[in-house]
Amino acid sequence: MHTSNPSWETTIVKIVGPTGSKFRTRITDPTTGDVTESDTFEDNSSGSRFRHYARGYFSRRGMDISVSRADTEENGVTVHTYTIKVNKLIASDSYSAFTIQKAGTGATITVTTPQDDASLKSTPPLSGTYKVKCFGPDGKEGLTDAISVGSSISTVIS
Repeated sequence: MHTSNPSWETTIVKIVGPTGSKFRTRITDPTTGDVTESDTFEDNSSGSRFRHYARGYFSRRGMDISVSRADTEENGVTVHTYTIKVNKLIASDSYSAFTIQKAGTGATITVTTPQDDASLKSTPPLSGTYKVKCFGPDGKEGLTDAISVGSSISTVIS
C-alpha cells in the first residue's frame, strides 16, 4: 500500500576522523552479484563529490541518487555523515552490499544499509489500476476505464 509520505531507500555512511585520505565505494548488484567499485575519493568530500563517485552503479540500474553531508563532532573528533537517497520508489533493495574499501585513510568508516535497518527501506511504488471520476457541466458523472499506474498522459486522454 502506498502512503502519502513515501520513504526513499537510504544508506548512511559515517566517517569519524576524516583526514583527506582516500577510499572507494563497492556496491553489489542483488541480481547478478556483480560488484561496482568507484574511483577513490577523499574522506572529507562534499556531498556532491560523494554523489559523483557513487552514482555510476545507481544510474546503470535506472536510478538517481542524492547525497547530503552533515558535520558534527563526537568527543572532539570531526564526523561527516553522508545520507545517500535513491530518488525513486523501488520494490526491493537496490543493492545486496554497500561497502567501503579504504585506500590510505585512517578514519573509521561505517555504513548502515536498509538490510541493517528496515526503516531505511523504500516504500514500494504504486501498482495496480485506478479510475478517474469526472462531472460534466450538466452534473452528469463520468468514469474512465481502468488506467494502469505506469500509463502515459496519452493513454489517459484517449
